[in-house]
Amino acid sequence: MPVFPIGGFIGSFGVIKDLINILDNASDARADYQELVAELRGLERGLMAIKELNIDEGHHPQFLAVTQAVAGCHQCINNFLVKVTKFQSLGKSTTPKNSTWKFRRFSTDLRKVQWALSKDDVTKFREEVQLHVLSIQMLLLTLRMYEGTFCGYQSELLAWDSKQDSQSGIHQAAITALSDKLDQNTAMLQTQSELLKSVQTSLTKTLNTKQKQFFRAVINSITQFRSSLEWIPPQVIFQRPVEFLDACGRLAPFHLEFINSSEAFLAILKVRFKHAGLRKIEKQEFTLQETGSKRQLDLSAPWDSVFLPGQKVDMSMVFWRETFPRGGCPSCGFVSEERQGEDMEWLANVLSYKIN
Repeated sequence: MPVFPIGGFIGSFGVIKDLINILDNASDARADYQELVAELRGLERGLMAIKELNIDEGHHPQFLAVTQAVAGCHQCINNFLVKVTKFQSLGKSTTPKNSTWKFRRFSTDLRKVQWALSKDDVTKFREEVQLHVLSIQMLLLTLRMYEGTFCGYQSELLAWDSKQDSQSGIHQAAITALSDKLDQNTAMLQTQSELLKSVQTSLTKTLNTKQKQFFRAVINSITQFRSSLEWIPPQVIFQRPVEFLDACGRLAPFHLEFINSSEAFLAILKVRFKHAGLRKIEKQEFTLQETGSKRQLDLSAPWDSVFLPGQKVDMSMVFWRETFPRGGCPSCGFVSEERQGEDMEWLANVLSYKIN
């Protein structure tokens, strides 16, 4: 923590106030002196606030700004006091022992005091002190904002480092697993290559010419297919998509690598039914079932158990109030008597209705 040269010229404020208090020879100047006292008190409070801040040389721009501000105040007060050094022999000092300025208590005989400064000098000095007060206030505001921002950045940096460490561990585990899988695939390919060579050797010894040519062609085809698999990047090999038929009769296949949660599935449905059936989707008044087995699918179950790659699923809307005849169309009320006791599908208003 640096030691700023504040104590010495803060003590000089008492001397300046004493000088102002005894300068009553001109009644019209008292207002200027009172304003000067107020500015000096404001400067004193600002310097004391700076002294309490935890600013060290590690914060180079902030430390340099504080040092320059203190030096400017020091020089301003020193220049003012140099003009009144002629009064050093008039009284006992009122400044601290370690101050750079030594004054004695002024005599009560005001006729012996010869004030060396005119009213213009006092006004000029007051304006300089006012500028220093404004500069100190702005510097304090900047330093306090810097302290708050620095603490916030430090907390965010620690949280970011912790998150990066966690993600690095996850990524490293994934890379290790992928490397092990590649090693296994490489070993399997080598084994297959050796097996094909042994089969080719044994066939060459036992088969006739046409059979040899046929099996050579088969072996070459297998070898070419195996070579082509080696060049397929892992991101191209997807699972079969789920064949989803929505309530409007639209086929919408989707990959489980892309839709990986029930929330994502519902979000897609809201987009597809935004013009018709959106409220049904929001209330989840629909059913999902396998096309072949008619097994109902529950979206609240774990996602891995709801859909399977290559599965065929169809969707139907659910109506809780029966406002139409049994076996009739929910839209127009037409009753079909041809397929009683079976599932019936009605197409109306671009929606598909199923009556069980």
